[in-house]
Parts: sequence; structure tokens; C-alpha cells
Amino acid sequence: MPEDQRMDEPLGDVEIDAEFAARAFGIPVAQFVVELRRGNIHGLVEDGTGDDAGRRRLRLRYRGRELRIILEDGRIVQSTLDENAPAPEKDILTERVRLALKRRAGNGVPVGIARLASEIDPRGRKVSVIRQALDDITRADAAAGRPLLATLVIDDPHTELPPESFFGVARDNGLFSGHPRGLEAYAFHAQQLRRAVSAYAHPQG
Repeated sequence: MPEDQRMDEPLGDVEIDAEFAARAFGIPVAQFVVELRRGNIHGLVEDGTGDDAGRRRLRLRYRGRELRIILEDGRIVQSTLDENAPAPEKDILTERVRLALKRRAGNGVPVGIARLASEIDPRGRKVSVIRQALDDITRADAAAGRPLLATLVIDDPHTELPPESFFGVARDNGLFSGHPRGLEAYAFHAQQLRRAVSAYAHPQG
């Protein structure tokens, strides 16, 4: 079976039934897989507590709709699709940052985090909030096996490297080892920058 036709796709430590999710959203399986890998489908996994202990809830957002799937022992026991799910403010900000970075990939030139913050919110969005959004994007990209878009953001103009937290998230996901300001960081940053530019400068479809 071709890679883009696989029936299961990873979201962190959860395997998504791509055929089930695609059918729920009303799109072909191949399109679902491509959209997931491009970061256009956002996922969140929540562990149940109390009476729901042992269950997990998977929330998938795509074009203003949210598919909620309840899993028990890896099996789907319930699913609902909200056609008009309001996006939390954090999700909206993260999506705006992701879209801004995809546009940046067009010229392949990294942007300073302060400048990115001013572009996202000219009224003065705090850099710390943008930094958190970047870390969330890096976690999502790493979990999905995508190029790390946050590599397009530079924290320190003297080192021309991303924030140290970028390397911390990459390390937590088994992608990086070494000092966040050492030679390994420069090599890793250059590699990820090439991957991001290649993947997003001229997207297909």
C-alpha cells in the first residue's frame, strides 16, 4: 500500500484511524493524510480522569470543524463531529504563527522572534506568548514527522539560532542532542531550515 494510503497515522503516542477520520470529515483518506502531515489538521489527546479513567479523547480540528473521538483500549467507542466548533484563543494564535512561518519559508530567511510577535499582533503581543506557540508548533511537527517550522525563528541575533526551548522540545522528541548553543545546534538548525524551506516554499496542492 502506498505510504499516503496508510490506514493509521501517528499523533504523538496515539494511532489515528485515518480512514475513519477522513470519512467523518467527508474527505478522501489520501487528502486527510496529506493535510495532517502539512499541519492543517490539528490534534489534541486528553487522558480521562475520574469515571473516564482509562479512556482517552482525541480532538481533531480541520477547517472550523472538530471531530471528537473517545478511545478505550485503543478502540473507538464514541465519536462526534462539531461542524462549527469555536477555536480556543491559544489555537487561533498558534495557527496564525504557523501560517506566518509557512509564508516565511517562501524566501528561506529566518525572522527574529520580536519581529514575528509584532507581525502577528501589531498592538504588542508578548514575546513569551509567541514563544509558547512556537514550542507547541515544534511539538506537533515533531510528533507528525514534519519539518520543524519553528526553525525559521531566531531568538538571538548574535547566534542566529532559535530559542533554547526549540532545542529542548526537539531533544524531548528524540531529534536533537547536544548544547542548544553548541556546534550541534548550528548543524541541526541548518538541517531543519533546509527541510522546512523545501517542504513549504512551494507546497503541492
